[in-house]
Amino acid sequence: MVYTHHISPLAFLYISITILMSSLWRIIVRTKTKPTTNDLAFSAIIDGSAALITIVFFLFSRHDLTIPTSIYPWIGLAASIALSTVGDYLILVSSKYADIADTSILLPLSNLWVALIATFMLGEHITPHKWIAIGCIVIGSMITVAKGKRFLINKGIIAILIYGIISAVMVNIDKGVSSHFSIFVYTAIAYGTSSLLMMIILGKHRRILLHTEWNNQKWWLVVIGATWSIFSLMILSVYKFSDVSTVIPFMRLFIVIVTGYSLIFLRERDRKWQKIIGSIIVTVGAILLAYVG
Repeated sequence: MVYTHHISPLAFLYISITILMSSLWRIIVRTKTKPTTNDLAFSAIIDGSAALITIVFFLFSRHDLTIPTSIYPWIGLAASIALSTVGDYLILVSSKYADIADTSILLPLSNLWVALIATFMLGEHITPHKWIAIGCIVIGSMITVAKGKRFLINKGIIAILIYGIISAVMVNIDKGVSSHFSIFVYTAIAYGTSSLLMMIILGKHRRILLHTEWNNQKWWLVVIGATWSIFSLMILSVYKFSDVSTVIPFMRLFIVIVTGYSLIFLRERDRKWQKIIGSIIVTVGAILLAYVG
């Protein structure tokens, strides 16, 4: 199959849904959830919810169960699950401990790693236009976190920077091996196994920790899990139409929604103009990557 750098109408619809889901769950984590008693238990319940909701979606769909017989796609899935387990935890930590505008604008830095890794893993070509676009994304991100002559660093920002590298590797693996699976099978196994791994790490007190976290957050954990499930199903679907170095940058346009929401409704006014200017520059870079890369 030949992939192009332009986005088809159906792929655009899928990506638009991922943008909406990506914005929605960040806003919910920041505004609707309470302080966690245990971040790992929080993440485990969300991943478990995402797996169960994916199964429900499959039961109402007409898709076949596609499962590979070769061991290599399974090895790729296992690697993706390991990265996803760490990544899901980091992305929730970042949403809790840093302004959502900052984390949303910094996340596109992962596009640099996505493009480089896609070149080596998937053989995708990086044009001069892509390098210019990536430069815009890096510059816009640095403007956002600059505080005088220093850069703003906290637990949430460190988490999102590490997540960016992990997610870049993960999306390239997903693009490479997910086509061997039904997207429902791939998503349900990934989230279900990730949740199980987190529960194992919680140790012998896992039942108490999970029960406490559920009572603290209630059904918001399921709502977040649903957004994650829909997000994953849509992004895996769009991989059939385009390459990751185009899809992922375009998806980062959710920063416009999240930054606007944080400034208007959450009144996160610290470095307001830096966030606005940074988001504009990052968005220009994302559009360049999506359409002229």
